[in-house]
Amino acid sequence: MIKEYGDITLLDGMAQGVDQIAALLTLKNGGNVECYFPYKHKLSEVEEYIVEKAAGVRYECEKF
Repeated sequence: MIKEYGDITLLDGMAQGVDQIAALLTLKNGGNVECYFPYKHKLSEVEEYIVEKAAGVRYECEKF
């Protein structure tokens, strides 16, 4: 259980694995997630779920 420290915002690079797990846990515990992707691509189911609930989404480039 996360202790109450006020509003928490996770700035997340959205890499598969720990980044996405951290985003899911942050959302589950009432925090905010800002997603940063290196480029636009077809999102996985997990990425789509996180992006739908994210406070913000940013793509650094249009394509790889």
